[in-house]
Amino acid sequence: QVCIVFLLDSDQLVAELELNADVIEQVLPLSAMQYDMFMDNLIHPESLQSSHGWHIHIQRPLDIELWKKSIQYLTDKQPMLRARFVSASANYLDMGYLAIQKQKTVNVQLVDISHQPDQLDAEVKRLIYRPYNVVADDMIGHYVIKLAEDHFVVTTSVHHAVLDGASLHIYWLQLVETYNALEKGVEPPLPVVDFADYVQHDRTQMNTASVLSFWKEQFAHSEPLDFTVPAPVPEPGHFITKERFLSDSHWGEIKRFCRQQRVTPALYFKCLYGLLIANYCRPDGDFVIQETMGGRVKGHNEGYGCYIQEIPFVFSKDSLNADAAFDGLLLYAKQWVCPKK
Repeated sequence: QVCIVFLLDSDQLVAELELNADVIEQVLPLSAMQYDMFMDNLIHPESLQSSHGWHIHIQRPLDIELWKKSIQYLTDKQPMLRARFVSASANYLDMGYLAIQKQKTVNVQLVDISHQPDQLDAEVKRLIYRPYNVVADDMIGHYVIKLAEDHFVVTTSVHHAVLDGASLHIYWLQLVETYNALEKGVEPPLPVVDFADYVQHDRTQMNTASVLSFWKEQFAHSEPLDFTVPAPVPEPGHFITKERFLSDSHWGEIKRFCRQQRVTPALYFKCLYGLLIANYCRPDGDFVIQETMGGRVKGHNEGYGCYIQEIPFVFSKDSLNADAAFDGLLLYAKQWVCPKK
């Protein structure tokens, strides 16, 4: 068996991707999660799965031009705000990369619905939940929705593979800090964290042959679940949301129960979710769910990027049998999350 290895420096990679070296600052490989999101959008361009964003009410007069200047200042400082995806076809390259542009002129769109403020919810959803052409579209959208002279809703839409929820939180904090500083005529000092360090950690520590081998062993007795979806099946681009609220008294009872069992509410609801799936799908063996969680490493608390990780959780057949008590399921879940050494 012959193995051919291609070694490319950064300049050669830019050339192989047919990028203009005069406008590209850096080309990064994708983390495993970014790669999955990128490929999903290539295959399903109409999907809203990676549509992501925030909106925040500002109930005071807003200097729109200064707001635009603040976003531009932040974009100039933070490389991930200038990121776009690039696809590759050569068999010795990855399918996708992240290209950081040297400069990017931001476009802030003003949406005036002051004459129909009841349309706010629909307008926010329209701006945030949109499909992305990952190799052609701008990955970040900036909007200011005007409700009144002293009431604005500033909105950001972004592809999830570029910024996760924590990054959006950092973005908003730094944007407000920048706006307030520029309003006073000073430039704020902003920390810049190199996302490439995290990608290197992800590829060398999290997405390795030994890690994959471990999970294959854990999944040895797992089976696909039999979901029956009632008709009509919505299109992939259809937006669906359902909200359920717990009363204060119910939430208080749950917290007391969790303290008694020495589990977190998150673990409690995960076990309920497993019971729900087991009763709905009636699996004959183990089954697996994916948990999304933060994956930030040391030094990246103020970093921009997609740091989320999906960690599998295996519900064993024995833990969910009809005779098993719920506290036994909680104990199983605790041991899975924090195994005894």
